[in-house]
Amino acid sequence: MKVIINSENTLLDEIQTTASINEVTRQFTLKDISNTQKYFKGDIVEIYDDKDILIIEAEIEYIGATGNKETSEFVYAGRNNAKYIVDSYADKTIQITENQNVNSVIKDLVSEYGLEINGDAKLPTDEIKTILIGDNIGIAILEIVQSAGKIITSDEKGNLLIEFEAKESSKKELEYGVNIRERSYINNSTDVYDKYVVVSQSNYIVKQEQEVNVQGIYGDGKRTKVILSTHTLTEAECRKLAEIEYKKDVRKSIEYSVIVDDADLELNKKYSIKDEAIELDEEMNLKAIEIRMSADTDEVRAFFERIV
Repeated sequence: MKVIINSENTLLDEIQTTASINEVTRQFTLKDISNTQKYFKGDIVEIYDDKDILIIEAEIEYIGATGNKETSEFVYAGRNNAKYIVDSYADKTIQITENQNVNSVIKDLVSEYGLEINGDAKLPTDEIKTILIGDNIGIAILEIVQSAGKIITSDEKGNLLIEFEAKESSKKELEYGVNIRERSYINNSTDVYDKYVVVSQSNYIVKQEQEVNVQGIYGDGKRTKVILSTHTLTEAECRKLAEIEYKKDVRKSIEYSVIVDDADLELNKKYSIKDEAIELDEEMNLKAIEIRMSADTDEVRAFFERIV
């Protein structure tokens, strides 16, 4: 990896970057234990991979320094510009009406921070979402996007991406013992239920009548998980959300992370994975990438989840 701070190539002792479909922002951490330390404050950091592709561009937000007569250590960390959405609170009330495109409503908010938004999501049919003054914008957007069964991430600079989970398949195949150096595997189905029930209520403003027990069910069996939705959903939307909750738990039941030699991996893309020892031979979604480089470490760790 290559680190550029304020347009100058900078040598550091440890570099780490993280990108995940579970986080809106991308993050970096830098460590300097050299004898020629330079103090950086609020500076712009650019980190590139071995193919000179930009991984993250972000401002230093965090500085930690420790030391004594023998040793000295500086730690720097930051997030890309999606942090402005995650950290910001509404300074006016914003109302999003039923079935309205989220993109058209929040693009002005995003553009205030010099960001773009790609992709879209719609509110449920009978939902009227109000972002009040003082509400966290990032949390509000995340709730809307998740209710539509989509994810929200950001690119290297912080532009927002709204998309469905992995649709495209990579041609690259990963196999333990071939191009997978190390792997960690956990299969834990204790939190996967037989039946999922989502309970909601109708929107009186839309229908002029109030149904307080709108339900949608996915699956059948004795172990039941009930979700009380904060959204005003139709029965069909409750069923869809119940299915989404089931699939979410199934995905979380398998934890498979690997260390690979090749950093040429793409977030939110499907990869064919083979691991004979644990009878794993299927496509999995790449949900997070962590790259670390130091004097004694040069590794790419990829975190995968099951596709259902």
